[in-house]
Amino acid sequence: MANFFGNIFGEKDKHKRKEDSPVESKKENGKDTKVPAGLGGSTKMAELLKEDSKGTNNDVKPAVASPEQSKADSDKSNADNTENAKKASTDNHDTTVKKDDKHGKTVSVQDEPDLKPKPANKRPENPTKPIVVSFTYKGKKIRNDFIFTDKMGTHLKLSDLPEVKGYKLNLKNELNYQIGRTIQHVTLHYLKDEVKYDLIPVTEDLKPINPKAIRHYEGRPGTEISATKFPVIKGYRVYTSRKYEVPDDGKDVKVVYTPTTQTIHLIYQTIKGEVLGTSTKSGKTGEAYSIDPKKRSFAGYQLSKLPKNLKGTFPAESMDITIEYEPISSKIEVSFLDESGKPIHAPMEFEKKYKDAYHIKLPVTDGYELVSNPSLLNGFYDRVTKHIVLRYKRATAKFNINFWFDKDFKHSAGDPRPVSGRVGDPFAVQVPEHEGYTPDKTVVKGKFSPYDNPDVDVVYSKIPAEVHITLVDEADRPLPNQPQIVKKGFWGDYFETELPEIPGFKRPMKVLKKKFYRAHQAEEVHYVAQEVSLVVNYIDNKTKKPIDGYPAFQKPGLSGTSYSIEGEMIDGYRLIGLPDNASGVYTAKPITVNLMYDPNPSEIVIHRVDSTLNPIRKTEIRSGYYGQTYDIKTDDIPGFKFISASDDLKGKFPASRLDLYLNFEAADVTFTFVPVDQFGKPFGDEYNIVISGKAGQEFSHDMPDIPGYLSTATEISGKIKAEYQNEKIMVPYKPKDETITVHTIYAGGNKDGMHPFHDFTQPGPVGSTFKYESPTLPGFEANPKNISAKFAPEPQEVTIVYTVKQEEYLIQFVDLKGQLVGGMPKAKGYYKEAISIGQAIPRGFHLPDGVDSHVYLDGSGDYRVQVIPDRLTIELIAQTVDGTDLGSRRQIDGDYHEVKTVNALPVPGYTPVKGDKVSIKFELGQTTYPIIYEPEDRTLTISYINATTGKSIAEKKIVHGKFNGEYDERAKQIPGFVAINRTHEAGTFGMQDIEMAFLYRASSDDLNRAITPIEEIIKENQQANNRNAQAVVQATRVPEVETPPYDSNDTVPSAQLKNTHVEHVANTLPRQPQPKYSNAVSDYYSNSQDDPAIDQGASNLMNKLYGKQYYDNGQDQ
Repeated sequence: MANFFGNIFGEKDKHKRKEDSPVESKKENGKDTKVPAGLGGSTKMAELLKEDSKGTNNDVKPAVASPEQSKADSDKSNADNTENAKKASTDNHDTTVKKDDKHGKTVSVQDEPDLKPKPANKRPENPTKPIVVSFTYKGKKIRNDFIFTDKMGTHLKLSDLPEVKGYKLNLKNELNYQIGRTIQHVTLHYLKDEVKYDLIPVTEDLKPINPKAIRHYEGRPGTEISATKFPVIKGYRVYTSRKYEVPDDGKDVKVVYTPTTQTIHLIYQTIKGEVLGTSTKSGKTGEAYSIDPKKRSFAGYQLSKLPKNLKGTFPAESMDITIEYEPISSKIEVSFLDESGKPIHAPMEFEKKYKDAYHIKLPVTDGYELVSNPSLLNGFYDRVTKHIVLRYKRATAKFNINFWFDKDFKHSAGDPRPVSGRVGDPFAVQVPEHEGYTPDKTVVKGKFSPYDNPDVDVVYSKIPAEVHITLVDEADRPLPNQPQIVKKGFWGDYFETELPEIPGFKRPMKVLKKKFYRAHQAEEVHYVAQEVSLVVNYIDNKTKKPIDGYPAFQKPGLSGTSYSIEGEMIDGYRLIGLPDNASGVYTAKPITVNLMYDPNPSEIVIHRVDSTLNPIRKTEIRSGYYGQTYDIKTDDIPGFKFISASDDLKGKFPASRLDLYLNFEAADVTFTFVPVDQFGKPFGDEYNIVISGKAGQEFSHDMPDIPGYLSTATEISGKIKAEYQNEKIMVPYKPKDETITVHTIYAGGNKDGMHPFHDFTQPGPVGSTFKYESPTLPGFEANPKNISAKFAPEPQEVTIVYTVKQEEYLIQFVDLKGQLVGGMPKAKGYYKEAISIGQAIPRGFHLPDGVDSHVYLDGSGDYRVQVIPDRLTIELIAQTVDGTDLGSRRQIDGDYHEVKTVNALPVPGYTPVKGDKVSIKFELGQTTYPIIYEPEDRTLTISYINATTGKSIAEKKIVHGKFNGEYDERAKQIPGFVAINRTHEAGTFGMQDIEMAFLYRASSDDLNRAITPIEEIIKENQQANNRNAQAVVQATRVPEVETPPYDSNDTVPSAQLKNTHVEHVANTLPRQPQPKYSNAVSDYYSNSQDDPAIDQGASNLMNKLYGKQYYDNGQDQ
């Protein structure tokens, strides 16, 4: 805007004209004569070049043709210009040479008294020819040719050449050209020259979004930056309709982004992760949000933990916020009743959280078992108290038999086997078998106990295994002279052995590896046989020597051919059988075939008899073979003496059976029958019976009667045996069954005289011991604690007395955190005595709802009763330091003595003095809590703007104040300027900081008829523009104005665009809403209607700058 106004008024850079002007002027005949710079000489030359450059923009560099013309036209035009330049440069007038500071090239200006063209028929003396320089990149022209003219012999230097933006000269040798009498054509080769620049993502207010998103690139100045180079930023998107170019000086390029819509997912879940509900909240990235969790409620739950990010700004991407709820407290009450509905145990009460799982651990109820559905023992706490009734019946005992593979009980051998039955019943369970294992017990037996039936563990041990490995040939015949390989281990384990190398056989494998799968296992390993000779032997199997008369003979064969050996019939011998190698195939090793013969078998039968030929011992049979020697001993037998034998006691086995009788004489024998009880204990000598007689003699005798017992045999008879001599033979008696009855009774306390247990009668065999451990009852002491008695022939009774225990107790009250808040003095009482605590509860506390107001002594001595603090309500009041109520209040609840930190009340424009957090302790009697606030700081920023140029003409002034405070400012005096819209501004600081501007105009702008009217200047400027071929402006800098942020649909180009081709400047600017405070343009024109000092020409300037339609619409608003 400043440049434009400056050009219009002709006042731009007056102080620089003498230094930077592209023309040299000389005043002649009272008026200025101006020649454009860079035309190489006279006015004629300037006119020729001007015709050649028609159609270019008005700031084209000197002596440069239009880029739209073809190369041929350019060459032709350059040739004509060169000829004209040659003529013009040889004028006899003095020439002043200057160097253009901006473009760094040499230009000539002709100092002529007259600008009229010279006659065409006059030729200059000693004409010089120009140097035509072409600029190429990869063979293509990148700029119009440059024509260099000067005096004869002047050298062309690099500093004379114009700048080619985006390219750099690739010069290998120095320029060695000078002005001569012939035209010289020079072609210079260039390389692309790129500048470095940074792409900086910014918001609409041009604030950087993320320093890490800055991208560094290189590019040719003036070229459009591809949208693919714009960085991707979460939460923002770039305006794709806006175009950006590579800057000339490598400065930063600010790319404007708009925030995108983000979503916050609200998840309402329990502390265990169960989702109760969800909702969403949407907003733009960076916008503020606030979430009130109390707007949602769920039955059975209460708020537990609030996240810290319930307030904030929308992040760059969607996020989840979890609000946790915890279940409310809940109870279950359990009653224990028998089949008739009578309680068998005191009721139990449990308390946990809603939906928490509960498992009722059944109390000890000896003699009873649960008949209610077991599903009642497990469940979940409800929103209200749940009442559960459990019913029982007389118990049955049960236990499990567990099966294990190890003594550490870590490796199971199968599912446990449950065993159940009524108390006192016997049980006998057969232990199952496992292949490859032996159990440590085969039968689990015993009786069911009413108190303890522990599980039985059965441990299986692996069966020892042994494998015999036999080396055989291909016909499964054992290899000769190869003993079996024996490996020992356990069933299921692996064994391995290295197989030996055997001459004449090929080993099938080096190592044999297999698994034990039997206790006695046999394995065969097959070897491949080679060539061998064959030897046949006839062997006595008893002596392992060859049989006389039958020597060995050889039967050689070829490898691979078969052979077969048959046995010979030998008198007195029997062929055991042909060996495995009696037939087969010759191999590489010699083969020996041993035919084994057994001598015929024989036996001797020995009979030991008394004088009556009755056997006194079991018949003995001795086996042998023909010709084998035998020797029979005649050892004495208890009760008998050897007399004679029916044959020789020494000799050789005969060819057939031999019966040998050994004759003995009987002796006297005495023995005793001793009656014993079930434990093997004799009843006494008076019950013993003595038997005397000869060995082998028959006897018979009656057994005596014993009180409380029954004899297993009423009469004993039999034959007297010699081994009975001096023996005591125990005769067991079976005891009769009798009973012992156990009674129980309370002594003292509130149950004095009552019976804790039903009487029970224990049957048992007479003489056996009855042992009973008295059940323990909390708060009572049993006497006796243990009962040990023997069952007598008559019934017995035993009474157990339970005496109540006394205790010294102390009752204290604690809060929910376990801290002591009160108590009662020490006292004494008995077990289960009810102590009233209702009047002793400390002030500010109370018992939980439904809790009994009595403490029942249980022997622990110290009793801690949990009390709940009273719920109190305090109202927060926002007020100023002087006590003025700011109108913001909120009630909060808390427990007595609780210290709670809460957020201060939000009061627009005010800040709490002691910070945003307030710590409050809830005490009795306190109902309000004041929070002191002070107003927030505010600023008023005042700018001083030149309404003509739109620029600041003085440093901004910042006025500090407080919210709701007043300000009163006046426009300050600035030398050379006059305030035009207003000079005074007063008001009150509001919610936001305030920005305003005082507009000024130069004091010289006051209308003065002695100066040139502005309309004439505008008219002359329009006429100059009409002389151009096109009314198009190639802008090097667009007007810079403050614009409001664009919305997401805004496609207006940024005010920072450079070198953009525009036809109407007004179309490149966004429509300006009427501002709340004054600005440099609108205030200028709003005041111009009432101020006669402002000329109507300024309005025309505004229309020319913004467009008449825009300005009219803006004024209508």
